[in-house]
Amino acid sequence: MRVAFYRYRKPGIAGLFARFTRFITGGTYSHCELIFANGQAYSASIQDGGTRWKRIEFDPEKWDILEVPVDERRARQFCNAEEGCLYDFQGICRFLFPWVRESKTRWFCSEIVTAGLQAAGLLKGIPAHLVHPTLLYWLLICTGARRVNG
Repeated sequence: MRVAFYRYRKPGIAGLFARFTRFITGGTYSHCELIFANGQAYSASIQDGGTRWKRIEFDPEKWDILEVPVDERRARQFCNAEEGCLYDFQGICRFLFPWVRESKTRWFCSEIVTAGLQAAGLLKGIPAHLVHPTLLYWLLICTGARRVNG
């Protein structure tokens, strides 16, 4: 299984939320996706309204990809159970305002990816709602994930 991290700095209005995410987290990455062996990607996306499966072309000029040793079957079961949940806009604000409560029914990208990896046996004990994309990247590097592009 792989995890992709979006680092591209898209110009104009389309890149405004990505720039905001990088600014409030102080990080390199603004989005992340789980990538399954069949090529399907899973995450939560503002553009798509929440959690979803999607085919994405992971351009190495825009994405960094890590290989993670997890039970993909368990991650897929978790993702299927959470498919269609709404995007957690308030959750993103938690990085600026820590008193914002965690949603039990909404997800942002790194939160759902972290929870999916936890369902597959990785990153146990880390509160998924406190993980932003750049933090997730470094947590995975620390667990032995290896970079497969770039």
